[in-house]
Amino acid sequence: MNKLDVVLKNSLEELQRATGEIDAFLEQIGASGETVFNVHFVVEEMLSNVIKYAFKDSSQHEILLEITSEKKDLRIVIEDDGMEFNPLSVPEKKTDLPLQEREIGGLGIHLVRKIARDMTYLRRNGRNRLEMSLLI
Repeated sequence: MNKLDVVLKNSLEELQRATGEIDAFLEQIGASGETVFNVHFVVEEMLSNVIKYAFKDSSQHEILLEITSEKKDLRIVIEDDGMEFNPLSVPEKKTDLPLQEREIGGLGIHLVRKIARDMTYLRRNGRNRLEMSLLI
């Protein structure tokens, strides 16, 4: 099992640092181009949501990112102490409607759900914990 642990601050600039560490980790495990794309999309979408919307104050907060690979499974965990938000409770987007009839926003979470093989959310001790599994 290979593992990456990154502690990020609640700042969009931290996404660039995370991307560099993710790239090194994915190269180390020999991930395909498709896997690299999917991991980047999933992590950037969910981390940017946490950074932009989870915190009511302007204080510095830590966001934990953990990625583990074992055989053909990649597990991504994002944990924060922001406001409670379960992305699994967001209603599915109606992508079959004409563009002018679709609601604005929320497409990122919809796409993450399509990419991830499995997603779970847990709120415990004032912390959000989102786990996602992807096939390598």
